Amino acid sequence: MGKAIFAFGLILLFFGGLLALVGTHYGPGLVTDYRAQNQRLVTDHSLRVERWRCTARTMIVSMCTVYYGSASAPAATRGRNTPYVSAEQEQLNYLMLGYARPNKVVLLHPAGDRNAVVSSFGIENFGSRLAAFALFAGGLLAFVAYLIVKAIRSDKAGWQPAGAVN
Repeated sequence: MGKAIFAFGLILLFFGGLLALVGTHYGPGLVTDYRAQNQRLVTDHSLRVERWRCTARTMIVSMCTVYYGSASAPAATRGRNTPYVSAEQEQLNYLMLGYARPNKVVLLHPAGDRNAVVSSFGIENFGSRLAAFALFAGGLLAFVAYLIVKAIRSDKAGWQPAGAVN
């Protein structure tokens, strides 16, 4: 019984870590965009988009990253082992449903908060991003709940390893 509980704990730890990883990677951008979407947004001329990259997984989910830096800093340069390098490069990460590919990305900020950087691409696809995050987090939580119920039922039924003889 102790091995089963240990294995179950490892599975929960893995899925909890996966949820935390996705939440910390895509969550802050969702929160910032949620707060900014109903405010007056202005173009941030102190920043410039250096590049963006979108990867579609089977046309169901797209993962996009917008790299940006200060407009006064030197432009990102292509290196031999690092595709683009900038001294102060930051990024905005997006997880969304469907195939996504921005035509143009404009960096914006709410009129009252110059520290909150959002992009036109992120604001335009906010609904898709929120749905993708909710489906991923909800699906992961539902799977963990299923595992918990399964473990409780097997414990009540007196779980035994395969091939065990009474």
